[in-house]
Amino acid sequence: MRQRLTTFFSNIPGYIARAATAIFGVIIATPVVLWDLAKKAVKAVQDFISNRWRLLALTTGLAGLVYGLYHYYGYAYEEGRRVGQCETGCWVMQGEYDYVSESGACVCVGDSFVFQKPDRLKN
Repeated sequence: MRQRLTTFFSNIPGYIARAATAIFGVIIATPVVLWDLAKKAVKAVQDFISNRWRLLALTTGLAGLVYGLYHYYGYAYEEGRRVGQCETGCWVMQGEYDYVSESGACVCVGDSFVFQKPDRLKN
């Protein structure tokens, strides 16, 4: 038992030296590996875009995505505006906002009433 402890303690500087070498190796190698991965990623993107048909497909897909997001944003903005108007109207009527119906009417619930704000008149 005593010999094992003596051997272990005599080898501690070697263990520390090997651990420090491994840590410094990782510290030095990490930027090199990351730089290599970045170069490979840029090369893959350049290869993908180099084909004109792929570039056309990518551009068309991005344009479709932007178009869809723009229209969804417009719909969500109008819906949020309508809900805000309904909440304000319900507060004025001293009711509590419940929901916007399928027809777009505001439904407020008071103590004993249901208030529906009519849609705007179309000229």
